Amino acid sequence: MPKKHIVKLTQEQHQQLVEIVKKGKATARMIRRAHTLLMASSGVSLNFKH
Repeated sequence: MPKKHIVKLTQEQHQQLVEIVKKGKATARMIRRAHTLLMASSGVSLNFKH
């Protein structure tokens, strides 16, 4: 299955997302989105069935 979206993060964006996930002080929604973006930028395929 081809990737639907290609995520490319700058070093600064990557670092900001890592900090959000590490600190754990943001809302669960924000942390989950940050983690998803980090996984997508590293090439991890997320196969969610709706």
